[in-house]
Amino acid sequence: MALNTDRVMHRSVLDAFFEQIHPSIPLFDRTKFMASFEANPDLALFHTVAALCLVISRASNECLVDNAKQLLTYRQSILDQQYSTHTTEASNLEKMQEACLLAYFAFHHSPDRTSWLRIGRVTRLAYALGLHQLDSLSPGLVFERTLGSDDLEAWRRLWWVIYALDSFSNNSAGTPLLIEFESISTAIRTTQINPHNSAVYLPGSIGEVWTTIQALAKQQPVDHFAIQIAVTAMLNESARLYRLAAQRATPHLRARVQPLDDVLDAARFALPPGYLTPGRAVSSGESVDNCHKRIGNVMLLESARLFVHAAGMLLDDDPVNAHPLWNMVLGDCEFIVRLVKTWDDDFLTAVDPALCCIATTVLMFQEVYSRCSDLDIRVEIQEQLSRHGNILILFLEQFARHWHLARSLLGKSSLL
Repeated sequence: MALNTDRVMHRSVLDAFFEQIHPSIPLFDRTKFMASFEANPDLALFHTVAALCLVISRASNECLVDNAKQLLTYRQSILDQQYSTHTTEASNLEKMQEACLLAYFAFHHSPDRTSWLRIGRVTRLAYALGLHQLDSLSPGLVFERTLGSDDLEAWRRLWWVIYALDSFSNNSAGTPLLIEFESISTAIRTTQINPHNSAVYLPGSIGEVWTTIQALAKQQPVDHFAIQIAVTAMLNESARLYRLAAQRATPHLRARVQPLDDVLDAARFALPPGYLTPGRAVSSGESVDNCHKRIGNVMLLESARLFVHAAGMLLDDDPVNAHPLWNMVLGDCEFIVRLVKTWDDDFLTAVDPALCCIATTVLMFQEVYSRCSDLDIRVEIQEQLSRHGNILILFLEQFARHWHLARSLLGKSSLL
């Protein structure tokens, strides 16, 4: 099955994909991808990419969009069949890239248990292929080391996209991640991108992730996706601490709050100068595209701080500390709202829509605080929380034009 497009239109749709969607799921090298398309335009991956772009961008040609939806369903069924029969074809680069794209699309467009399980399947297969150990010097790896450097870079890019998917899907579901942080020996950034820069890895412990951010901050140009990976690692640990605190508060967990908070503070200082500033650095020549990548990363970092401070609140049963702990949580929420205020709705498909989960989390904490009758909340604070809540809901409504995930979260927020 293929899209009902000629070659010129197909090329135009692929160009639109790289402009509008690829920044949120940077799987490909654009130059090499388009060269491969010119050499073999009938490859299934190219039709899947184009179909995904047509559906997400809500193309005006309804017949073509319907054709694209049918193709995506068909390609997913083909991949499901290959996985169920354990064919080797399911684990080649193009099939893995296609499976990753379809898992990304399903999670954000049809967020249900099936889409969550598909991400888990892709993650497990990536583990089985050894993508978490691409740059390891250990003997006996599963991964076949007969690929050229270009293929290795493509596999490396695929791994980190899968890492982000595993992180967001499980954090939003309140379930443990499949990927073990300590098992990763794949570089975030290599010298192939810029021979003047050094390869950068995640460290062996969460407490040292700020050093990775510091190393990335010194390299030019700034690689926002690499910074996203490092920040996501800290968000994962913060979300894990909050999840465990909500499930079973123990002194052991309480002792982990301050060290993790310190790590997040160190990460803030390790970022490039001005990185935390809401809004675009026009005087520095920052593009709108790079601004939104940066703001998205800052939202991830602030949500990590929010989870740590919320975990600290759950683990502290002294009522005397309620006000100062809530002040920290509300401060995190307020800063995230400041970031949301700078958003340009032209870039809704160019960032990971999982950011909507952060907006919903802020809404939840603000609503819980406003209902705490024993905190004696001032009227002006209540009014500010109401204004901020409206801004966050409007933010979600903007994303809901393209993503069912945002529509689903809006439905849940209306129940608060």
